[in-house]
Amino acid sequence: MKTWFLILSMLAAPLAVGCASDPEPQASTEADVASDEAELAAVGPTAWAHQPIDFDCGTPVSNKFTKSSRRHVYSFPGEAGTSAKLSLAGNWAPSLGARIYVTNPAGQVIATSKASASSTVSVEVSFKVSGKHLIYVSPIKFNQIKSTLGYKLAASCQGKQQLCATASVQWEGSSTATYYAQNVGSQAEAEAYYEGFPASSGFQTLTGPCDQSWACITLYKPVCGVIRDEPPTTFSNACAFSAAVRADAGGTVGEGSKGYIQSEGECSTCNYDDPALHFVAQSPEQCQLVKFACQPAQTPFFNECGCGCSDN
Repeated sequence: MKTWFLILSMLAAPLAVGCASDPEPQASTEADVASDEAELAAVGPTAWAHQPIDFDCGTPVSNKFTKSSRRHVYSFPGEAGTSAKLSLAGNWAPSLGARIYVTNPAGQVIATSKASASSTVSVEVSFKVSGKHLIYVSPIKFNQIKSTLGYKLAASCQGKQQLCATASVQWEGSSTATYYAQNVGSQAEAEAYYEGFPASSGFQTLTGPCDQSWACITLYKPVCGVIRDEPPTTFSNACAFSAAVRADAGGTVGEGSKGYIQSEGECSTCNYDDPALHFVAQSPEQCQLVKFACQPAQTPFFNECGCGCSDN
């Protein structure tokens, strides 16, 4: 009797284990990434079968795991500044689990996700550098693969996020601030652009290209602004001036512009830099308070810009 009881106990033990519920999927942690890197390094490249199948954002793949090919690796053309959501969906029992690793061109794991009680799993990854990235996919319990198991692998990608990096800089020796606008492809590029200016400058990163349509207040408070090396132009207000600088920067990443407000109010049409005009006063009001005499070859002039002597 004792012998039969011992035999029945041994047969019941594995059945009890088999009925235990699978653990719930958990989010990957930094420790998971470290263990994934260790596993990939320890397993070696021969245990992961590289698949000669094109896989990118527009080309999902359908493939199969077999007893002789239980873990697969795909090349993926990651581009700096872009991101992707990678999804693996298998037709095996959820108890086998599913997982994805993503490594950068240097072989470092940059994203990982595991689902211990599901045959589907996804992971989001941001590409910091351009080049060939590797996507590792397999069931977690790949050693239990006894037959052919089909799966689909797909990528949902987002392109570079275009931004407009702006800076208002008060350079030493200048009485007014210079306004800069630069098209960039990411927040990281914007931060790198700002490093070229004094820390006391005003920085603002705007979503979208610099030359998009910008709304400004309708208040007429004119300023005289200069964009690049163009002649001074009257703008309805400071907002309209800064919008004009951004518009001049265009909408292509890497292109930019700059400008400064020369003075408050409308631009003067007076050319005080004309070498043929020798001003003694630069307004009609000042001309009423001064007396002057011109050289014999010169003629006096009086206008809305002031008064003085002309060589003409």
